[in-house]
Amino acid sequence: MRVSRSWPERLAPCAAALLLAAAAPGEAPRLVCEAPVLDFGRRAPGAGRIRHAFALRNAGAAPLEIVDVRALYDGAETALGARRLAPGEATELQATLPLRGLRGPVEAWILVLSDDPANPELRLGFRGEIAPPVAIEPPALTLDAGDSEDRAEAAVDVTFAPDRPGRVVDARTDSPRFAVNVEEVAPDRHYRVQVRTVPPLDGAATQRAELRIVTDDGAEHRVPLAVRRLDPIIVSPAEMVLAAGERGAVTRFVSVRPGRIAAFRILGVETPEGVRASVEEAGPRGYQVRVDILRPRAELDGQHLRIVTDVEGREEIRVPFQVLYPLRRR
Repeated sequence: MRVSRSWPERLAPCAAALLLAAAAPGEAPRLVCEAPVLDFGRRAPGAGRIRHAFALRNAGAAPLEIVDVRALYDGAETALGARRLAPGEATELQATLPLRGLRGPVEAWILVLSDDPANPELRLGFRGEIAPPVAIEPPALTLDAGDSEDRAEAAVDVTFAPDRPGRVVDARTDSPRFAVNVEEVAPDRHYRVQVRTVPPLDGAATQRAELRIVTDDGAEHRVPLAVRRLDPIIVSPAEMVLAAGERGAVTRFVSVRPGRIAAFRILGVETPEGVRASVEEAGPRGYQVRVDILRPRAELDGQHLRIVTDVEGREEIRVPFQVLYPLRRR
């Protein structure tokens, strides 16, 4: 005989199942680490390795098994004590993080995989910053001068770490073509080393030297220096070369771009007879002049492409034509 039950009676088994399910987590294993992240603070570059023991514990009511340990940073090493932990039992995970090659903020993580149903992947890690006790920016300095009498200036910032205050006690170069001055921006924290050229800048178009900055700990920091004498406008190539005997039309390109100045305009291009030119923008603030030589001939040798600009002192740029003749065999 089939007995009909009321809806509360029919729901009773479901409620019991829900109560059992709610009680199940308390009887499960639970892997915990009270200090999952080691903050190693600020370290100097190349400062060896960081070793740390992460304390792991089974805070659940059932035995726990650690299935795997995965280091998510190449070069990190791990060594686990016990893989199976009874309720309340603890172990250690030894981890080593090499610092070689690291710069700036660092985060390196380790995953501990276990049969903890609530958190099967426990994340452990290292956090900190790799920075020198003294930062030199920029690490190299290039000054651009217009001509031998022009004066160019640039600066190097010397910044000490907050936990390693210091002072710049001397700054000098190995060349009489540079003068150096040290400015204190923030005492024991930030200094600015001003470098300027000393005219006349005779000799090579690019001249090199070395800036030596001495701090109060006796360390000498070396910064490469270079000074370039730049024209306001850079033209390449400096001449257009043609081969005698070339047949048909010939095309050449001339690049015209800013040198010492930030921007300029080409107002026009004048060409010899039988040559056409057109101007197109090329890159940031630069131009490309397309030169079509309709009838290459010997008479072009020594003639010029004339480029007119709005730059004072460089209102006219002349690019010569050179015609080369093949050597004759005897």
